[in-house]
Amino acid sequence: MKKLTALILGVGLTLASQQLLAHGNHADVEPIDHAEASTKAHQVLEKLVVGKKLGDSWKTAKSTDISPKKSHHGNTVWVVSYLNGEEKDTSKQKLYIVLDEVGNVLSADHSEKL
Repeated sequence: MKKLTALILGVGLTLASQQLLAHGNHADVEPIDHAEASTKAHQVLEKLVVGKKLGDSWKTAKSTDISPKKSHHGNTVWVVSYLNGEEKDTSKQKLYIVLDEVGNVLSADHSEKL
C-alpha cells in the first residue's frame, strides 16, 4: 500500500511540475521595421553614454546607415552604424549596433561583426 501511495504521489507531482514550468505569452512577435530599428538603436546608444561605456561626444553622433543584413547564422539582423568625428581614436569613430529581427540587441561594437 505504501508503494502504491508513493507511486501515485510521484506521478501526481511529476505531472503538476510541468504545469508550474509553463508560462504565458507565446504570441508571435512581429519583426521591426526601419524606423523601429533606428529608435531602438538610438536608445542603446543613449544607454551606452549614460553607462559611461562611450564618451559624452557620442551624444551627438548621427546614424549613417540602417540596413537589414544576414548574420553568419543566416538570420536577418538590423545593423545601425553611427559616426562620431569627435572621437580622437580613428579606429573607434564608427559604432555598429546590431539588433535581431524583433529588436533585441545582439551587439554594439566598433567593428561590424555579424
